[in-house]
Amino acid sequence: MIKEITNEMIVYIGSEGELIHRNGQHRLSIAKLLNLSKVPIQILHRDKNWLKVRKEILTYIRREMKGKALRPLLHPDLRDVPSLWSNERFEMIKKNLTIKEGTLLDIGAHWGYFCHKFEEMGFQCTAMEDSVRNLIFMKKLKRAERLNFNIISKSIFDYKDSEDLKDDLNFDVVLALNLFNQFVDIEEKDLHSKFVEIFGKIKAKEMYFQIPEHEMMQQLRKTGEYKNKIFSSQELIDFVIKNTYFTHAEKIGEERNHGIYKLH
Repeated sequence: MIKEITNEMIVYIGSEGELIHRNGQHRLSIAKLLNLSKVPIQILHRDKNWLKVRKEILTYIRREMKGKALRPLLHPDLRDVPSLWSNERFEMIKKNLTIKEGTLLDIGAHWGYFCHKFEEMGFQCTAMEDSVRNLIFMKKLKRAERLNFNIISKSIFDYKDSEDLKDDLNFDVVLALNLFNQFVDIEEKDLHSKFVEIFGKIKAKEMYFQIPEHEMMQQLRKTGEYKNKIFSSQELIDFVIKNTYFTHAEKIGEERNHGIYKLH
């Protein structure tokens, strides 16, 4: 017989990853009143279906991602998994937001990290992702974390075919933190027209954009990973400003030799 640890909240994990409280409701209520971001829990039981999902995620990270998730995993039963990126970019963006609620689009949402964080803040979020594998994990984590954000299973460059977006990209906040990865695969002759066509229609109040700093850009060109020759880091920012709704760009921080810019 398993002995419960009475000085921590006891939870079960259900079939989809949902947390089911066994005790500690009063302590949880007090923690919410005190606005505590973390409280200790003791997991007493995991449903076999959740164990299968958890194992699938951990196996994929170990085999395909060299043991690190791309972004922090926020489910309580996965938070000990190391990640390539930290929470630093979210904190940078949160600190520089001029609005505290509204609609948000995350382009290249991966497994839904930013939609999770901004939904907690009160934003109505939309995750855009076209990788089948990423979509599978995103949907499973969304269910497990009991989130409500919308998912569009398309690339930004295929937005015309999405009934969710109609003709315009009208959001209060747009995150384009993975957009540079798509530039790598676009031929120079197509890059300008594709970018102008899509991003000229974004009518957001502010957009957050991430690009490699100059040294990394040069290294990518030397290794052949980045074949476009028309952009340095500053040229890319100038190009974005020239061909979008935005008129100003300011660097708000840097992580892993990538600059994070606020466009408004």
